Amino acid sequence: MAESRLRYGIGLLTIVLVMVFVGSVGAHAQSEPQIKARIDDLHTVVLKGNVNPLARAKFDQGRVDASKPSGRLLLVLKRSANQEADLKQYLKDAHSSASSSFHKWLTPEQFGQKFGPADADVQALSGWLQGHGLSVTKVSKGRSVIEFTGTVGQVEEAFQTSIHSYNANGKVFHANATDPKIPAALQPVIAGVAQLNDIQPKPLSIILGKSSYFAKTHEAHPQWTEPGQDGSLPYYLLTPSDFATQYDVNPVYATGVKGTGQTIGIINDSNIDVSVVNAYRKLFGLSVNPPQVVVDGNDPGITGDSTEAYLDVENAGAVAPNATVILYTAGSYGTLGGGGINFSLVRAVEDDAASVLSLSFGTCEQSLGNSGNALINSIWEQAAAQGQTALVSSGDTGSAGCDYNGSSAASY
Repeated sequence: MAESRLRYGIGLLTIVLVMVFVGSVGAHAQSEPQIKARIDDLHTVVLKGNVNPLARAKFDQGRVDASKPSGRLLLVLKRSANQEADLKQYLKDAHSSASSSFHKWLTPEQFGQKFGPADADVQALSGWLQGHGLSVTKVSKGRSVIEFTGTVGQVEEAFQTSIHSYNANGKVFHANATDPKIPAALQPVIAGVAQLNDIQPKPLSIILGKSSYFAKTHEAHPQWTEPGQDGSLPYYLLTPSDFATQYDVNPVYATGVKGTGQTIGIINDSNIDVSVVNAYRKLFGLSVNPPQVVVDGNDPGITGDSTEAYLDVENAGAVAPNATVILYTAGSYGTLGGGGINFSLVRAVEDDAASVLSLSFGTCEQSLGNSGNALINSIWEQAAAQGQTALVSSGDTGSAGCDYNGSSAASY
């Protein structure tokens, strides 16, 4: 099982360029309804491949209190086969200079009209969730997801599964014990639920120690010694100007191309102290250009993942010092849900404000489950149709990510 990578590629990371540029097209006709049959909770289908590998009987600590809040959850919506084919053709045309659709990008609303479920289907899905006592918080503008919340018991009833506590590798988490089920009538429009566990994606950055920077000589001296992975090659301390040197882009800086007019969206689950970023920019002689912070839902505050947030925001701003840098972040609450990353990602795409999006977290595809993978694929496709560039690294552990540290959920 390959490692699913959402990690951004600024610096020495290998990047995959997904899409670029901005534009617009006209409105599109509403999609045809896909829900044809009566919604019957007794006639169900199983959403297979959505039990986390660590949710095993030997780690089971018993069922979670049904009255506990579920947290923020996402019903991942499915496109029809015709819509998916049309979307792939649109993306091909939008990137072909010979096409009349070249660089005619969609807004989130236009994307939802053309490639999302019909109004009747959205209403039916919302009504079904509400019929089980769940609250529908919002339907995304791109009609890729429906956000909802409730209690653990209401989630168990709606998706005909049970939520248990588990203790694996010394960590306690909550997860569904069996694959969820949905009424068969809803199968044409539901790709899954993200996510019925609280296993958090993790950044893979490592803090090695402090260093001293000498502005006159432009040298940084680490206050630590660390051998390379083979025991001989050392780790190297990098500063903003090293990017230009290593990638031979000094002429870019000389000609004044510094990201002016571009917006870079950094996706994280921690907030930051903007004054720290300002101090970083001042230290390395960068222009005064503080980042913006957009919080989706509740503010997570400055968490243990803040190192990755600072790293991404500071380096993005160093490579493109005149660009607008936006940190998208979101908190988590309740028993389920994968933290703020899913919501930060959806918000960054739904806002459609950033010309470039980058994300430095990852997990094993098996840990994400089919629903989690469906969410990621769907949201990145929407970003592509909107002309947003997504930067994705090839991974710190590559295809061995599922075996990293002996845990299928250890890396993201």
